[in-house]
Amino acid sequence: MSETIAVVGAGMAGCAAALRLSERGEQVVLIERRRFLGGRATSFADRVTGDEIDNAQHVLLGCCTNVIDLLGQLGQAEQLRWHDRFHYFDPEGRRHDLARCFLPAPLHYGPSLLGWGALGLGERLGLVRAFLRLMLGSGAELESLRQRTIGDWLRARGQSERSIARFWRPIIVSAVNEEVEVAAALPALQVFVEGFLPHRRAALLGVPRLGLARLFAEPTAALLTGRGARLRTQTYVREILVDRGHLSGLRLATGEAITCRRAVLAIPPEALAGIPVSDGRPLLETMEPAALRHSPIVGLHLWFDREVMDLPHAALLDARLEWAFAHEPGPGGRALGARQRVQGVFSAGRDLIATSPEAIVERSLTELARAFPGLREARLVHATVVKENRATLVLDPATESRRPGARTRIEGLVLAGDWTRSGWPATLEGSCRSGRLAAAVLLDEDPARSLTPDLPRGLIARLLMARLPRRIETPWEPR
Repeated sequence: MSETIAVVGAGMAGCAAALRLSERGEQVVLIERRRFLGGRATSFADRVTGDEIDNAQHVLLGCCTNVIDLLGQLGQAEQLRWHDRFHYFDPEGRRHDLARCFLPAPLHYGPSLLGWGALGLGERLGLVRAFLRLMLGSGAELESLRQRTIGDWLRARGQSERSIARFWRPIIVSAVNEEVEVAAALPALQVFVEGFLPHRRAALLGVPRLGLARLFAEPTAALLTGRGARLRTQTYVREILVDRGHLSGLRLATGEAITCRRAVLAIPPEALAGIPVSDGRPLLETMEPAALRHSPIVGLHLWFDREVMDLPHAALLDARLEWAFAHEPGPGGRALGARQRVQGVFSAGRDLIATSPEAIVERSLTELARAFPGLREARLVHATVVKENRATLVLDPATESRRPGARTRIEGLVLAGDWTRSGWPATLEGSCRSGRLAAAVLLDEDPARSLTPDLPRGLIARLLMARLPRRIETPWEPR
C-alpha cells in the first residue's frame, strides 16, 4: 500500500488534485475546514425558499478543457447548457447579439462583430484591429504585458472609452473579476487568446443546470470515497512539520498529527499565511501571502411570480448588474408562487459590499426592466443577495508577477489554488489546472502532460497566431 498523501482544502483545486492522485492509486486524505466540499464552487439552501442557490453564477467557456474533463469523470458533463450566442442589451433596451457563424476560427464571430450595433462602425473596426494585433504578436510581447493593465493596453490600441465599456469590460470583468483599470493585461488577454480566437467551440458559454453542490461537490465526495480516500471535514492544519527540509507531516487543529511526506496545500493565501512551519522559516520566502488583496463578487437571486426573462442569459451594457441568467425556481420557490428565478452577478463588487441588500435589489430591478419591460408587471416573490468578500485574487500587474508556482522550499509540499500560477486567470479552469499540476509534481509526472489538451487551433488561427505559443510559462516551476 502506498503512503498517504494529504490534500488540504476541498475547493476546485484541492478536489482536482485529490481526484488525480486517487486515480493514480494513491492513498489520499482530504482535509477541509468546512463540513462540505467545494469551497467557493458550491451552493446552499436559501433560508426562505429552501431552493439550492450558488453564491454566484459560475459559467464555463468551451476552452475550459480541464473542468469539462473533470465534470465528465464525475458523470456530470450533460448538466451544462451550451450557448453559442451572447445577448447584450443597451440602456435603451435594444438587443445586440454576438453569434457564431459558419466561418472557421478566428473568423467565426467576425460578421457578428462587424454588425454589432452597440458600437459605431469605426469602433467595430477598431475591435478587429485590436484582435489582429493580438493574434500577430509573440509570446515575448504577451509576457511583457504582465507589468501593464489591460486598460493601458486597450487604450494604446486605440480603443474608445465606449468600446472598452461595452465590449471589453463585460468580458474581462466577468473572467478575472477586476476592473480594466486594475487587472493585469496578461491574464485578461488570455481570455481572448484561448476563449475567442483559436477554435470554433472555444467561446461557447456553458451554464450549469444544477447548483454547484450537486454538480461538483457531492459527486466528487462520492467518487473519492469510492476510491478509498478519507475525507476529514471541519478541521484544519495548525502546523506544517518539516524534517531537514522535507515534509514529515501535518498537525491538525485537533492535535492529531498526520504522517505524510507528500501534501498539497490548496487553501487561500490568507489561510496559508496563518500556518507556522516547524523549522521556523516562512513557507514562501519570496512573497507574503497575507499581503495579497482580494476582489469581491456579489450574487443576486430574484424569484418572480411569472417569466420575466425570455432568454437564457443577458449582459446589461452601461449597468452595474453585468449579467443575468434565467433559471427555474426550486420546489420551495414554486410553493411561494415563483415561476422564474433570475440570478445576477456583480463582478469586482467592492463598491457594493457596504450597500444594503434592499438597495442592490432595487437598483437591479431598474436595470433589468430596461432589457425586459415585462418585469415591471411582475411581483417579486423573494430576493437574496450573497456577498463573497474574498472571491478571487486581485490580479493587478504587481500581484500577477508574484503568483507562486506549485513547488515550495519544502520537498514534498506543493501549492494549488486559483491564486497560484496555473497559466490561467483565477477561474474554475485555473483552479482545476493548478490542482492537476500540483498532483503531477508529487507523482513525478510531466506536468504539461497532466492537463487535458487545449482545443486545437484551426488552420487560419494557426497561421495568424503562429508566434503565440500555447503556454508562455511553466507554472509549476519557481519564477
